[in-house]
Amino acid sequence: PEGYTYGAGDFAQPINIKETFSQFFYVWNNRLAAPAEGGFFSWFSAIPFYFLFYYLPALIGLSDTQTLSTVFFGYFSLAYFSFLLAARIFSGKRSPIFEPLLALAYAFNLSTFYFFTYSWGFSHIILLYVFIPLLTATFFKAFEKPGSTYPYWFLIILFFSVSSYTNSAFAVALALYLSLLILFSWLLKSIRFNLASLKVLIKMAVGGFLILSYWLWPTFVFVDDGLKSLSAGLFDLRGWLKAQSANLLSIFTGTPHYASYYPFKYENVFFSLLALLPFLFA
Repeated sequence: PEGYTYGAGDFAQPINIKETFSQFFYVWNNRLAAPAEGGFFSWFSAIPFYFLFYYLPALIGLSDTQTLSTVFFGYFSLAYFSFLLAARIFSGKRSPIFEPLLALAYAFNLSTFYFFTYSWGFSHIILLYVFIPLLTATFFKAFEKPGSTYPYWFLIILFFSVSSYTNSAFAVALALYLSLLILFSWLLKSIRFNLASLKVLIKMAVGGFLILSYWLWPTFVFVDDGLKSLSAGLFDLRGWLKAQSANLLSIFTGTPHYASYYPFKYENVFFSLLALLPFLFA
């Protein structure tokens, strides 16, 4: 509502965005971190997201509340059209019912609604979800049809998704995911590896590195700081890994504290298996 701003443990609503851009968005070091209370990434790398969804609405006179509504609408709309276009790229034809229904399911589900019950949905941190379908489709088609324009489309989409990688784990996860996609596609003989495929791989690797360098350089600064903290004994790596790790049940149930809730709190192995039921209907 008007007169209020949101704040949470990870992010807070950007206010006075015009002044924020001019005074803080050039900063690399993590003392200012994300547009909120903390994090090992800079405001600098998140410029594209906040320019589009916060700065431009402020320029045209939208209030803070209206700006948040714009972020909400933009996120769900982009997720819907990303999946819809990706489905048509994969299938090569249009389905007036099936594809839109799948796109709606991708855009509107428990995960995406959960993003907006917390502050993540209004930040750049989960922006990658919007681009996963198109990144997947164009990456796969680049190898399936090496002489096409898909490698260039992949790089263009990668450019627009660059704000997502301020969380380095997302960048690593995406690289692993795309690598496994190509590996299994090759094992299933959906694609072939030859000289043309090698050229595509080199082209996308070099282009991707140049695009992501916008995010990589500030990240290298943080890595250097982290290594110095480790060598000085100021950072407990083992404790951090233990605190950040998640077991499979916490992922399938959607909460890291599932053991506190019914029926898991009764420590019955049978109830724990209920978390795997979605896979039976996949």
